[in-house]
Amino acid sequence: MSSTTGTGTRAKSRIPVSRLLHPRSVAVVGASNTPGKFGYGITHHLIKFKFPGVLLPINATSAEIQGVKAYPSIDAAPGPVDLALIALPAAVVPQACRDCAKAGVGAVVIASVGFSELGEEGRPLQQELTEIARETGMRILGPNCMGFMTPPAALALTSSVVFDNNVLVPGPIGLISQSGGLMVSLYDRATTAGIGFTASISLGNQCDLEISDFLEFFIEDPNTKAVCIYAEEVKDRPRFLEMAERCRAAQKPLFLYKAGRTAAGAAQAMFHTASTAGTWPDFEKACRARGVLVSDDPDDMIRAADALVRWGRPQREEVGLISPSGGSLTVTTDRVYEKGLRLGELSEESKRRAGEVLLPIYVRNPFDYGGRIGKSSSVADSTLFANILATDPNVGVVLVVINTTRPLPEISRALALELMNVGRPFVFYFSPGQAADPSRKAVKETGCPYYDSLDSALRVLSLIVESGKQAKP
Repeated sequence: MSSTTGTGTRAKSRIPVSRLLHPRSVAVVGASNTPGKFGYGITHHLIKFKFPGVLLPINATSAEIQGVKAYPSIDAAPGPVDLALIALPAAVVPQACRDCAKAGVGAVVIASVGFSELGEEGRPLQQELTEIARETGMRILGPNCMGFMTPPAALALTSSVVFDNNVLVPGPIGLISQSGGLMVSLYDRATTAGIGFTASISLGNQCDLEISDFLEFFIEDPNTKAVCIYAEEVKDRPRFLEMAERCRAAQKPLFLYKAGRTAAGAAQAMFHTASTAGTWPDFEKACRARGVLVSDDPDDMIRAADALVRWGRPQREEVGLISPSGGSLTVTTDRVYEKGLRLGELSEESKRRAGEVLLPIYVRNPFDYGGRIGKSSSVADSTLFANILATDPNVGVVLVVINTTRPLPEISRALALELMNVGRPFVFYFSPGQAADPSRKAVKETGCPYYDSLDSALRVLSLIVESGKQAKP
């Protein structure tokens, strides 16, 4: 494992990233009994989720933290310690890191702020951290980060309020984010939608461990099937592009949302994580050439990753579109083509099957099943239409636009179940407001993802289609 930060030859890493994310022991330097303090939240979440390893609260004045035996210093704690989290004022963090290194700690996570994100004022402190990591081999995550979560290891090493009410949801997606606040928000929205993670990591200022270190872990991790990255700065671009090639060879979709693409965004990235955004257009081109799926929205990349893990990459680019509303189909057809996508021409067999229940003028893609021969809405017809599009050889992905036809919950459920049963990539969009809430509930109960924004649905659809294009020789 290597890092491009620091100067000269670095000492051999004490532990690999895999051990950092799956530690046998965790020390919390700055653990607290006072609610509201960072060290309180970290310790609380480790206890709440029943971290199976050894928990070692470090507090100079308290013999017990939240019911767990505490130690006055890291060198007084039984070791060796795999991982220590430091939640102390910035000025004392370098010394705390030296103490951890002397005690044989494998890696530290620094939640403290007050480093290079402050500019010249904080840069010397951060450089000290980089040198400590380089000289000792003790790896450092952060500073200015919000920790990480490894759901399979029952580990939530973060104080975020998200975990006061949320749970750890294991799944097949790896998430790397420079922003801690954004990371936990993305995690919260994803898990609410039933999407789980192998690990979710915030990087902060990347003084030592950086994006490619964790990307390499996810490539090698057999439980990670797709990787999503929110980046403000890619420190080692050649290494990242090499990792992208490896990710493609491993057939793991790699998504990237690169922040700081505009002058204003780049300035904000500098204030946020001391990140130098760099030239984006050339890097974007290099990323795309190596199979990276570049996203316009962080949430969408996670939704698209989930779809690809569930159903695989589409074999064709063409879209199958279905709705009970002719108006919605007209609007959506425009939007599909404006996105650079196109609808597929139905096969003769699909036309024959559709012709048994649709008036002749409606036997086409998009499917307006308001044009049925019968007068009442039919759950069976809805299932048939979904099956026709999802099995047509000229269609690669399916887009469902739900309106307010009766019986809405039953039709929505039937469409979702049939599409998931066939297993072709699809996107499910609800256009109504609260009138469709019972239908949303019915669809969610099936385990089917859905969208309340056509923009989001189409962005995810575009990423799915793009993944299919990149998979072709």
